[in-house]
Amino acid sequence: MRGSARAPQYAAAKYGILGITRSYAQAFAPTVRVNTFAPGCTETETLLGRAGRKSGRREDMIAETSLGRVPGPAELAGTALFLAIDDAAHTTGPTSAPTAASA
Repeated sequence: MRGSARAPQYAAAKYGILGITRSYAQAFAPTVRVNTFAPGCTETETLLGRAGRKSGRREDMIAETSLGRVPGPAELAGTALFLAIDDAAHTTGPTSAPTAASA
């Protein structure tokens, strides 16, 4: 998660979703699990069809990723499925956020 000079409204929306996820996770636990799945750039047909892809934007995005590639939807499906099954019963809220005790 980082800001974006090209699309600050997108960054603001993602940060807002994280905040509401944290709030709902605290409010509804342990009865309801609340998670956000925000994988970032995904190589979909829409992305592949963008004009920016032809001008080197795809290579820029790849250079900014830890794994050196942009995943497709099939690669993300397992994570989404995990959050929906009982094996994820212990997972609620963004797991990377500091807790009040550690902040």
